[in-house]
Amino acid sequence: FSFCIFTKPIFYENGVAISHTAVAIQPGKIDRCPTGTGCSARLALLHAKGELKLGDRMIGRSIIGSEFRCSIEEELNLSDTVKAIRPSVAGRAWITGSTEHRLDPTDPYPLGYRLTDTWPQKLW
Repeated sequence: FSFCIFTKPIFYENGVAISHTAVAIQPGKIDRCPTGTGCSARLALLHAKGELKLGDRMIGRSIIGSEFRCSIEEELNLSDTVKAIRPSVAGRAWITGSTEHRLDPTDPYPLGYRLTDTWPQKLW
């Protein structure tokens, strides 16, 4: 599956950042929630841009108004040049399916692969 997040600019309600999002899922569906992955990525991006800091809160709000409460819990240094955050995301969710992934012992690429032409070398 392919995912793409569409966002409005951040705005504030009662001192809390609000992130309106729509997460499109192939083939032509929109997720009903703001998604934990999308909220975590948005927190990391806004932190990297200096728009949110440690302890800041954000509400991720979906296209239908469902909400996740998010915050930046910790700042991390993965290396001398790579910084990260540990986000928290809370809300209500329902199981709509399950998937089991298995690794075939004969798979010649058990660790996956990197697309080095799409990621800056200085991060690795």
